[in-house]
This record gives sequence, structure tokens and C-alpha cells, in this order.
Amino acid sequence: MGHPHPSISAWTRDEHDGDYRALQQGWSLRVEWHGNGHATRGGFHWLARRDDEIHRGHEPFAEMEAAMADAEHFVRVHEARRAAGIGARAEDASAGSPFR
Repeated sequence: MGHPHPSISAWTRDEHDGDYRALQQGWSLRVEWHGNGHATRGGFHWLARRDDEIHRGHEPFAEMEAAMADAEHFVRVHEARRAAGIGARAEDASAGSPFR
């Protein structure tokens, strides 16, 4: 299976901080680069925010597009679960992600 492909047209680059952002189904999505740290591995991380709800991906991605696709996958899973009356957490949605 090839690499996942996000809806690139939905994402825009913030010229000030270099992050990528998208709005999907009421969620504000953000993908940003975090360098290697003392206890962390560098890579692209995603954040999804809606109202008072914030979810983050579990692990960094080596490729920006994979982080974007995983964030979009989270929104799809979360919204499907919400519509079915089931709560969704980032770890639940990412666990079934085909982008790992």
C-alpha cells in the first residue's frame, strides 16, 4: 500500500509560523514540525480542535502528508462515532489509522 494522501487543497500554510492548517467538519486541524528533543523524536505532529475539545496524534510522522492524512482520518472516525452516539478519542481514532 502506498503512502496516504490528504486533501491537500484543504490545507494552507501559515506564512508566519510555517504550520499547515485546515478546517474540516467544524474541526480546526493543524500540522506542525517538532524537532528532536531530549525525550522526543522529531517529526510532524497534528492537533485537532473544536470548541473546548482538543485531540492530538500519538506519535510524530516522518512525512507531513501522513500527519495531515491521519488528522483527517481522526475527524472522519470521530464524526462517525459521534453520529452513532459513541465517544471518540484521538488514540481510538488513530489506532485504526491506515497511515501508520
